[in-house]
Amino acid sequence: VPEPSNAFVVAFRTELYLLHPTLNELFHFVDLTSEDSNFEERYEGHLSQFINGLNEFGASTPEMELLGEAIKRLWDQNRKLVVQSHTDSLTGLFNRRGLLKAMIPLSNVAQRNGRNVGILMLDLDRFKAVNDSHGHPVGDAVLRRVGQLIAKTLRKSDVVGRFGGEEFLVYLCDVHPEHLLDVAEKIRSTVELEGRAVMGGYLSEPVTVSVGAAQGDLRGTAQEAVDELIKKADQALYKAKETGRNRVVIASS
Repeated sequence: VPEPSNAFVVAFRTELYLLHPTLNELFHFVDLTSEDSNFEERYEGHLSQFINGLNEFGASTPEMELLGEAIKRLWDQNRKLVVQSHTDSLTGLFNRRGLLKAMIPLSNVAQRNGRNVGILMLDLDRFKAVNDSHGHPVGDAVLRRVGQLIAKTLRKSDVVGRFGGEEFLVYLCDVHPEHLLDVAEKIRSTVELEGRAVMGGYLSEPVTVSVGAAQGDLRGTAQEAVDELIKKADQALYKAKETGRNRVVIASS
């Protein structure tokens, strides 16, 4: 049994390793694959117990209180950094980095369970015209609105983010091949019907999206399989734009 002072040193060093941003990032994205556990909240509860233990079983001194405060502050800052580095500041959705990070653990689960997944690539049609006619603040409002409309049509288990510019990506965790078109059409029609209502007004220009979709059962490594589906969905999106816009094109399997 170690001396109390040595035990505190070991425990404190362990907590510092656990507070590494990489582990915080792991907690953040593992939560996407779990329906009944919130790892971030559970670890925060553990930290509170640890800090209370420092004060209860150690020397209750101002220095010990500062150590506990430093641990809690480090955890809070790490959580903020993880969110900021993986979130699009305009729409509040995942950014490209966050999307790719989120899709890997979800793809591993889908691969292990033999589930069929889908990728939707969406691009706002003639978005430059909105910026030119109304200015960038309205353009930003349209992007936020479209992001909200896409998110509200999806299940909680699905993931959506801003892939770049006026392009969005949707990851469908488990979708039947015959339903992929239905999901994509629901998003497309929702944006067409409700996308023009922004900033308390109603735009004269239509707000629509073109959609490219791909689906598969993720063979090979999860990363390679996801990259291939994104590539296929992007090619289908290009075809949707080329053949008239405001439509859905499904990539061939």
